[in-house]
This record gives sequence, structure tokens and C-alpha cells, in this order.
Amino acid sequence: MPLIGYAILLLLLFGITTTGIYLLASGWRRRSRTLKSLGAILLLFVTAVIARALIFENALEWNVVVSDSELIGTWSDKTETLTLKSDGTFSYRTAAGSTTGQWDREDWNLNLKSEQAVISVRVVRYFHHPRIMTHPPDDPDAWDGNPGLEKR
Repeated sequence: MPLIGYAILLLLLFGITTTGIYLLASGWRRRSRTLKSLGAILLLFVTAVIARALIFENALEWNVVVSDSELIGTWSDKTETLTLKSDGTFSYRTAAGSTTGQWDREDWNLNLKSEQAVISVRVVRYFHHPRIMTHPPDDPDAWDGNPGLEKR
């Protein structure tokens, strides 16, 4: 998200927080259960948004240390299946078709080499579990929230 987007989000959260505090204080002064409830709801909303962002931010580890033995096996989600074999071969199936070839690893990057193309994928950890992102973003800030393929 560009800097202007973060600034707008920060201002919005600040405005909701300020409104929530105002409603809560007004409700206390006027002994209005409705105003207190609205203020509390707004403050809980802001707390939930911030807590989710903090938890989600720490859920994904981009630069992971993995061994080949951790990678061997079948990885899949609803639309894709990737099988990595110990002999260095792979099979990759998507809705658009399938391909086979050789795979190798450079740190957390996997290169799937077939006759048609070379596909670069990335190994990450999502809540401490390894995942394979078949369409990793160039910039982690541009991540779409899809944690990738899960080992089956």
C-alpha cells in the first residue's frame, strides 16, 4: 500500500478512536447506555483492526531456512498441486494445465524447470508452517494474503 494509503488509514483509525472516546465520555456524563455502547463498539473495532494487523504481520516469515527433506512431498490448495520428488523432479498441476520437469533450490526460492518454462516459486512459513507461494509478490508489502500451497 503506498504511503498515502497508510496515511489515510491512520487518519481514519484516529477519527474512529476519537469518536469512540467522545461517545463513551458523553454517554458516561449523560448516563446514556446507547452512547456508551456506541463508543465501546467503535473502540473495540479499532482494537480488533490493530490486533489483526499485528498478528497477521507476524504470521508470515519470508526468508526461511528449509531443507530439501522438508520440501519433498505434495503441496496443494484448491486450484494447484505441486509434487516435489527426492530425485529432483516435479509435477505441477493447475486449472490451466500441468507440467513436469526438474526442480532446484536457492535458499527459499525454488526453480521449477520444464521444457515450456522456468517457474520461480518461494518457500515461506505461515504461522510456523512451511508453505510454497506459486505466485510470490516482488514486494512483501504487495502480498495478497494467500499463504500458498500447504503440504499434504
